[in-house]
Amino acid sequence: MSKKTKKRKKKKSPLKKRSTSRSANNKAKGARQELSSYTISYEPIGEPSGESSLPEKLENELEYIFEKCQTDPGPIIDRLIELIEEYPHIPRLYNFISVAYSNLGNQKKAKHWVLENYKKNPDYLFSKLGYAEICLNEGNFQKIPEIFDKKFDLKLMYPERDIFHITEVVGFLGVSGTYFALAEMWEPCKVCYGSLLEPCLSG
Repeated sequence: MSKKTKKRKKKKSPLKKRSTSRSANNKAKGARQELSSYTISYEPIGEPSGESSLPEKLENELEYIFEKCQTDPGPIIDRLIELIEEYPHIPRLYNFISVAYSNLGNQKKAKHWVLENYKKNPDYLFSKLGYAEICLNEGNFQKIPEIFDKKFDLKLMYPERDIFHITEVVGFLGVSGTYFALAEMWEPCKVCYGSLLEPCLSG
């Protein structure tokens, strides 16, 4: 580990600048990968990619709901369904209910809510990732370029943003790298793998 990396860890900075000029394009297979410059945050950054502003009264409740989805998901299901009916444009609610059902062992309903999220909130990054993971698990990796609009870089997908949360970066690189591996596109796969190690090791 370099002295530079040790120094960054010691400071525990919530932001990390990621800048690279590497690129790996494969037009024949519909993949455009241009790893751009953006900042990785290890702290909350507000609305995630593709989500509109959250009603203020939901902020505190969603923190509670997120915790319950992990520790005691059963009792929170009905409340999540109520909130989805009231706020169908808030994609995190679909994420939470799919996680809740998954933790209850009901993968069928978990998948249902992932698909609903992608159907109703297709621009939300985590709805893309959720649907992409289903496609990968079911052997339909050819659909990944369509889900990502053939943009295998977060800055290409969301040009208006300069900061991305670490979970967005890791999730996106993981799915992209898996797709490239299955498609036997080894150069972009290596780029994803190297870029994935960088934020993980230095966060």
